[in-house]
Amino acid sequence: DPEKMAKEKVTGGGISSPQLLDKKLCYRPIDMANLGLIEFPLLPPIDNVKTSVGRFCKDIYTRYPNELKNIMEFVKNRIAAR
Repeated sequence: DPEKMAKEKVTGGGISSPQLLDKKLCYRPIDMANLGLIEFPLLPPIDNVKTSVGRFCKDIYTRYPNELKNIMEFVKNRIAAR
C-alpha cells in the first residue's frame, strides 16, 4: 500500500521496521503482572445465576421503583444526547 508506506516514512518507521520509530514516540511495555492489580474472577455462566439475578432485580424494583425510573430516564437521555 503506497499511501501507508508514505505515512510510515514520514513517522520514521512502521510495522515493517518498528526499530526505526523515533524513541521519543515509543512507549515502554507495561508489565501488568507486577502492578499489583486485583484479579477478578470470571463471571459465572448466565444459566447458573439467572434466577438469583432476577430475584435481586425484582426486589430492588419493588423497594425503589421511583429511583430506578429516574435512573433509567437519565440513562436514556444520555444515550440520546450522543
